[in-house]
Amino acid sequence: MEEKPVPEVSLPSSPVAAPEMQNPSSTPKKTEWFWIITGIILLLVAAVSAYFFMASKPAKKIYRVGILSALDIFYSTADGFKDKMTELGYIEGKDISYEIVKTNVSVGNQKTLQKFVDDKVDLILAFPTEAALEAKSLVKNTNIPIVFAHGILEGTSLVKSIKQPGDNITGVRFPGVEISLKRLELLHEIAPQAKRIFVPYMQDYPSMSTQIDVLRQSATASGMTLQEVPFVGPAEFQNYLEIKDKAADIGMDAILQPSEPFAGIESVVTMVAKFGIEHKIPVASAMSVAGEDNPLVIYAPDSYEVGGLAAQQADRIFKGIPAGTLPVLSPELHLTIDYKVAQKLGLTIPEDLLSQASKIIH
Repeated sequence: MEEKPVPEVSLPSSPVAAPEMQNPSSTPKKTEWFWIITGIILLLVAAVSAYFFMASKPAKKIYRVGILSALDIFYSTADGFKDKMTELGYIEGKDISYEIVKTNVSVGNQKTLQKFVDDKVDLILAFPTEAALEAKSLVKNTNIPIVFAHGILEGTSLVKSIKQPGDNITGVRFPGVEISLKRLELLHEIAPQAKRIFVPYMQDYPSMSTQIDVLRQSATASGMTLQEVPFVGPAEFQNYLEIKDKAADIGMDAILQPSEPFAGIESVVTMVAKFGIEHKIPVASAMSVAGEDNPLVIYAPDSYEVGGLAAQQADRIFKGIPAGTLPVLSPELHLTIDYKVAQKLGLTIPEDLLSQASKIIH
């Protein structure tokens, strides 16, 4: 059997390296590259969008409030306002700032109010009545809203109505007629034998005509007679009492200080209270004073609480409600009785009246 020759195989002159084995997990596939690149692009787009959004976003509003306290008796109104604003979420230095001016001058505060306007405050809180009226007049050509406190509405042009005050103004009223009437009723309840009721007040004060009309009707119905005497200022009032002090008959059985400026001046209230104690006659007024010479009866709103109500009005305004559409608020009224003065006068305070008192001074 014939053998076939084996074919000769030629080898390459240089060895060929075997192909390197690759780890499938170490090199991304095409689909993986797509998602990686897409994710990077989306992150870049988000970062750029966030940058431009923050750059275009307006800075957080910080409200600026100008506060005019034009009578010291009401100064705690500013404290009540600030504390309530904090409670409502307005943090001083972060959400809100205050410029507080205390003048103890009921009229002639245009300079202070003009500075508020020049400083472009977002709201003005002004009290009492006269300061609020000046504020209303001064800002009538601006868009600055006004919140007043302790504002007497009767006989003034402060608002158009309680429900619709108008003119970019609202606030918390001082219910002067109700307060004066209640002071008269309290005097009659404590000292029913008092028939001649002396009523001193500032001459030409706007709300006094309304108060006097109501007081006369009540006095007549209770068998009392009012002795209404207007005075230009505290000095004239003091001279009047000094003359009465020397008379054999002072001509009065009790003193009622109505809702007007004299009842808000501590020196005048002290003078009236001292006169009442010296002559053994009760006095009804608006404020407690330092020392032993105090009115027997004090009937008025709490100024700190009034400030809290004013803050509620400001909060509504900052939330977009026009001031002139916000109904005017009325404060709660409080009775204070000085029991020590009652003892000096030889008067017995009825138990039911003591139970109504918010405060009894012992």
